[in-house]
Amino acid sequence: DTHAMFRLAKQFVGHRSSVSCLCYNHVTNVLLSGSDDGTVREWDMAKGTSVRCLMLGKPIQSVTFVAGRHDLILTSAENTLCEYYLSGPNASKIIIKEPSYCHQINRDEISTIVSNLSGTIVASCDDSGDVLLLSVVGGLPSDSPLRFSLQFSRLNICYCHQDLH
Repeated sequence: DTHAMFRLAKQFVGHRSSVSCLCYNHVTNVLLSGSDDGTVREWDMAKGTSVRCLMLGKPIQSVTFVAGRHDLILTSAENTLCEYYLSGPNASKIIIKEPSYCHQINRDEISTIVSNLSGTIVASCDDSGDVLLLSVVGGLPSDSPLRFSLQFSRLNICYCHQDLH
């Protein structure tokens, strides 16, 4: 019998309530954690310290980087998808007190958000069983935090009979 052995490498301390989600960016070596305290923390993996705090004020359900855009983080709270830009005016901020833009798109509480490898599609799913595919439309200029437009289609994927391989 072979099994994995684990040992504690680092412990990240800073949230004031339970941590609900994590996202690791292997390109930038950054870890994000979302919490019921309404914050997302960006962690320095080498030092184990919080380098930035994004505040939403509502429990965070999911957090992700938009692939190919290491300066754009998406978070979800309730039925809202929020954008945080880490470039432009926010580049040197340690605390970002509000998102750049929020989209109320899902019917129920969003449980997960992910991005495809090219950063052109974002998917979110909620407690109703809906999966929304959102195509990113419009530019994302690096010098100013402008919102991107989202065109979405609603898919209801509660039960799947097909093998999706």
